[in-house]
Amino acid sequence: MTTSVNPATRTPFTIPAGVLASLLSALVAALCYLAAPRSFRPSSAIVAVLGLALPSEAVRCRSYWLMNQRLPAGLLIASIGIKATLLILEDLTKPIAKGAPEKSLEERSGLGVRSFFQWLVPLLTTGYRTHLEPKDLAPVDGVMYAASLETRFQRVLNIGRECLGPPPSRTNVILTCS
Repeated sequence: MTTSVNPATRTPFTIPAGVLASLLSALVAALCYLAAPRSFRPSSAIVAVLGLALPSEAVRCRSYWLMNQRLPAGLLIASIGIKATLLILEDLTKPIAKGAPEKSLEERSGLGVRSFFQWLVPLLTTGYRTHLEPKDLAPVDGVMYAASLETRFQRVLNIGRECLGPPPSRTNVILTCS
């Protein structure tokens, strides 16, 4: 319920704002249902939707509060609290399901955790307390394997060779350097 209590403060955007808020809630619920069981990483789409919804709801809440519409403002404060909690919970590192392949903490972390390198905290804590052993290290992200990096490197190297042309001969290099 995001409509104004006082009919004098209703605007042409009151009903569309409420409808859009309801559609957003349905979209987040659908995204949670579709993304959660299939992914080992928090959903970037859910984080983006909630991250974009929170500032707009905060502005609406402030507007209702300044118009002395305490009921809609209170409901929006509760909605903001719930969405902020969902945003924080969605961005946390997901646990590994039983029978699932081992994934690194980096692969299972959300955008916020990866942005601030929080996925390294357990490794740094272990290294602070004891000497690190190979068993303390998590598996490497699949895109960081040598085979994967070699194909990417070769592609970039071939593009560079095409742009620069053939390499100079030794005599040209010697003459240029002297």
